[in-house]
Amino acid sequence: TDGNINFGKLGSVIVAHEKVREHLTSVQFIKFLDRKIDPYPNEGLPLITYKDSITFHINDEIVNIFHVPNAHTDGDSIIHFIKNNVIHMGDVYVYNRYLFIDISSNGSIDGIIDAVKRVIPLFNDKTEIISGHGNISNSNDIKNYLFML
Repeated sequence: TDGNINFGKLGSVIVAHEKVREHLTSVQFIKFLDRKIDPYPNEGLPLITYKDSITFHINDEIVNIFHVPNAHTDGDSIIHFIKNNVIHMGDVYVYNRYLFIDISSNGSIDGIIDAVKRVIPLFNDKTEIISGHGNISNSNDIKNYLFML
């Protein structure tokens, strides 16, 4: 969400789970980081929200976005670019390091494990997996990540 304001100022339509908008419109405090976050201005807020999932048909691509509850936070989503065989996992998955579970925003280790288990049936050996931080990954990286969790 840190880039939302810049994208919003450029006229981008920001899409997110309804919990993301809820958090961004109120004062947040991330206990682990000892950091207060003020509400976002309107240009940084999602204009389209969804509860469970949403699908876009863009440039001959099918983009399926679905919520994975209480993973890194309570507003996480997975983005699956079906035709291009790409999955963006955001901060639910970080490449080659331990992740930050935002307990202050209702994140949990069990939610992350459930999210990873939900993604595994979607990929094959050629799927590219985008993490919230780090390199592009593959199916073996995700399986190792699940084992680590």
